[in-house]
Amino acid sequence: AVLEQGQLQNTLHAQLQSALAGLGHEIRTGVRTLAEQLEVGIAKHIQKLVGVRESVLPEDAILPLMKFLEVELCY
Repeated sequence: AVLEQGQLQNTLHAQLQSALAGLGHEIRTGVRTLAEQLEVGIAKHIQKLVGVRESVLPEDAILPLMKFLEVELCY
């Protein structure tokens, strides 16, 4: 069976749209997973900040969170 040019273009267009939709879904899923992991890490660091002694300077107390964000957002 020989496809006419119009049929071929329609088929290729449909395949491209399907591939793009699948890729979009995978990207959204990946970004959502990364965001959830980042949120958990930030929450842990915030909990540690809450328990920091008053004798610790704010700049020193926030440093672990800043390093965490630097490493995580470096990707």
